[in-house]
Amino acid sequence: MQRSFLVSLVSQYDAFIRLLLTALLLTNRNILKSSHKSIEKTDLLPFNMIDETYEWFAEQLIDEVIRTSHSEQFDFIESTLHVKWTRNDDPLWRAFIEITERRNLFVHTDGIVSDQYREVCRKNDVLMEAGIKKGMSLMVSSEYFKRACQTLVEMGIKLAQILWRKHLPEGREEADSSIQKITLIC
Repeated sequence: MQRSFLVSLVSQYDAFIRLLLTALLLTNRNILKSSHKSIEKTDLLPFNMIDETYEWFAEQLIDEVIRTSHSEQFDFIESTLHVKWTRNDDPLWRAFIEITERRNLFVHTDGIVSDQYREVCRKNDVLMEAGIKKGMSLMVSSEYFKRACQTLVEMGIKLAQILWRKHLPEGREEADSSIQKITLIC
């Protein structure tokens, strides 16, 4: 049951990232204008208004990004949105990668450790639990799930705050208020 909860938790994080990127791209159209993605003229024919075109373009770009690995999503965020995340030096990043890769195992291999899981973890300096070997079946303890919740919430909050402050500086007071409310809840 907890494996299913972990899969659902990562899915909710992914949905949040989709909403975050959509809001950001539609609020700050200069980001879309500076992307290197092009549109075919025939793709523009169904649209009557420029707003519809922006929405369609943002949706296409986000669909493309959201279907990549979580590490590749951060590559997009760093290159397109011009923010830098110190990945391998960050324990939050390492925990995030392990959680999202474990989720992939549950979805694609019924939780059986694969070479890909081990390689992605190694590439991101993730310290795997002692004794994890290819072919093992991973589980989700109550403690692991609690840490996964905390990690994904922290990652989402930090990313949202960084992007908000960078790309919508006129909303700094609102961002400050938001983070103050979050810290009161936590």
